[in-house]
Amino acid sequence: MANQTETCKCYVRFLVRNLQKNLESFVSYDEIKRAVWDCGTNKSPGPDGFSFDFIRKFWNIINENVVAAITDFISLIPKIQDAKAVKDFHPISLIESMYKITANIMANRLSLVIHDIISDVQSAFVSNRQILDGPFILNELLSWCKYKKSKALIFKVDFEKAFDSVRWDYLNDVLISFGFGQKWRSCIDGSLNSIWDRFLSTEHYISQFITAIHGSRGALDGTSSAPRTSPWLDVIQVLSSLKSKDIDLLGFTKKKMGNGEKTLFWDDLWIGEDVLKSYFPRLFVLETRKYISVSVKMSHSSLDFSFHRLPREGVEEEQFCNLISCTSAFILPQIEDRWVWFLSSTGDFSVNSTRYCIDDKLLPRFDSQPDG
Repeated sequence: MANQTETCKCYVRFLVRNLQKNLESFVSYDEIKRAVWDCGTNKSPGPDGFSFDFIRKFWNIINENVVAAITDFISLIPKIQDAKAVKDFHPISLIESMYKITANIMANRLSLVIHDIISDVQSAFVSNRQILDGPFILNELLSWCKYKKSKALIFKVDFEKAFDSVRWDYLNDVLISFGFGQKWRSCIDGSLNSIWDRFLSTEHYISQFITAIHGSRGALDGTSSAPRTSPWLDVIQVLSSLKSKDIDLLGFTKKKMGNGEKTLFWDDLWIGEDVLKSYFPRLFVLETRKYISVSVKMSHSSLDFSFHRLPREGVEEEQFCNLISCTSAFILPQIEDRWVWFLSSTGDFSVNSTRYCIDDKLLPRFDSQPDG
């Protein structure tokens, strides 16, 4: 292992204590949501079957689960029985969607402190600096040496992305030398170290989870039995097939308004016959918090508190008055928002009620009256 004292001599800049604490501070809900939205939507699902389009579309339903998963990003897998010390555990990261969200959060946090530790002469991978500055400076230097007929030593570094040949112990020394704390270094270690070999056992819960989604061959070894196997694809195909037969199962569901904490003010249908951003498009343009919940929006004395400016006379003022008129009488009850299933008297989903609805539409009807 590289000597830590010698490594420290290479670095002049050091991460101060308060910035170190900021990197390792508790991850907020807004920070996680921003990371999800930064991941985009036009990417295919990974082995876990989830795409970011799915996560964003159903965010108001699954956000609590996603937040819980992200806050438990680093898991400790024991190396031996009766493990007690930290050295007796493998720190591992979550996989696929949750891993990408966590990586985005870490990248966003790192971008806030990178300027304090990166050398002034580094031009690559730092905002407001140009990666081509390095080659330009080198070209000028070589031209000057040739013109002056001066001796020079050029040291060319191999830029191959040799991910599997990185010495992780030395990387840890470098992070220590820059002043990164133990928690941050554990996250980096859990993110970069390969974890698949720990899950190849069929008894491991991760292996069982992947197999349940992708079939007996699974996808851990890269030999999935079908190139586009996905539980959600099967669900969508069945729902589409039933809808073509005049059975719209999603039409039997509706969100029942409660305290408004899980309902979006502009994007969800919670009042009237359409979403509010369609009724009041000019006000939606003024909104700075496009995904604000009904609970937060209605908790303020005026609905324009989150606008980037006050509504102007004319269409904007007219729409704002209409918005106040249609929401002023709405009282939020002290119960959670929930989805209601219309085919059940209790409002709870049941397989029996679904089966009865499908059979009623598809099965042939017979006249039960006896022949005369």
